[in-house]
Amino acid sequence: MRGDPDRSRLTESDRNSIVDTLTIDVLAEFTQQDVTEAREPMDRFTRDAIAGYVRDVLLGWGLLQPLLDDPQVETITINGADSVWVTLADGTTRPTAPIADSDTDLIDLLQQRGPLALGITRIPTGTRNVASLAAIPGCSWNYRTDPG
Repeated sequence: MRGDPDRSRLTESDRNSIVDTLTIDVLAEFTQQDVTEAREPMDRFTRDAIAGYVRDVLLGWGLLQPLLDDPQVETITINGADSVWVTLADGTTRPTAPIADSDTDLIDLLQQRGPLALGITRIPTGTRNVASLAAIPGCSWNYRTDPG
């Protein structure tokens, strides 16, 4: 598909289907390798976790996606790839794991995702996103859900 001029014409459903098919194929190859090399195959939990990670990286927001999907997370404050805090619905604020390998990778992620990174928009869950992306060098980003 690389260099395919019709690639941008893929629907969201097409992209999801391609990622699902490729992920299933790769996981099947890993399983076959495990059998061939007499290793214990991955358990279902591990396979599902890998498939979810691949989907998040290719179709979503990478390591930020689980935080976006968590209904208890009301605010995500990012002050760099390895300085991420969430505020939960109960008011608790806590740090989370890094969401990118570097600030450069984080900036690339936020810029690639377009309007969600730079203003107010509705995301697929129907919640309203209020986000701000500060001037680049230190990369600061704040995300707040608003069900209304």
